Amino acid sequence: MLEICPGGPTGAAAMRPRHPVWPSAAAPPKVITWSQVGNRPVWEEALQAYAQWASWGQPHWRRYDITVTPGLQSIWLDTPERVLNST
Repeated sequence: MLEICPGGPTGAAAMRPRHPVWPSAAAPPKVITWSQVGNRPVWEEALQAYAQWASWGQPHWRRYDITVTPGLQSIWLDTPERVLNST
């Protein structure tokens, strides 16, 4: 479930999950501010994911897929043999 967060002084608005961990960012001209709530470094994970995506040549989102079984969740690119993340 997502929660809409009304804008602050910049008038920016954000959507965030109703969960104890989320990142938030606002980018008015020439200034970037961000905040993070919870004990998981979600913002840093997002930046790392972006850097990895860019290093792969910015593949289109349609090239990604997910496999979910009772004991495993895997995100993969192009083929199930190229697993990017598994939990």
